[in-house]
Amino acid sequence: KECKAIAAVDGNEATAWVFKPSSKKRKLTIRLNIKDKIQTIQILACQKLRNGPAYFIPLRLLEVKINHKNTFPVIMESGASSGILRLDEAMRIYHVEVRVLTMGAKPEEMTDSPGLAGISEIYFYSLD
Repeated sequence: KECKAIAAVDGNEATAWVFKPSSKKRKLTIRLNIKDKIQTIQILACQKLRNGPAYFIPLRLLEVKINHKNTFPVIMESGASSGILRLDEAMRIYHVEVRVLTMGAKPEEMTDSPGLAGISEIYFYSLD
């Protein structure tokens, strides 16, 4: 079966949840009202400032907590702009917490960094 995107945080990758790496509040909480069972969650990291050459600090390891109980790691490979969580079993999701655990970059990746990190969008996919 194919997956179809049935929801996004706001459907606009130009808006983002942005934070300074020194922030203690590196957690994004989302409440959903979706009747479909979700199979896959895709998290897009902020890549570049809209009106300038500056790049965001890459995300490396995220923790996704679903419905207050199931917790899963999401690894952002070096250079990747997104991380994907594929659930073993599709489930109804009404609450998601995304916590940024680690960030980092190679020095050559950070020459124009504004010193910020963030998530530009989260997509939720269900099975057809």
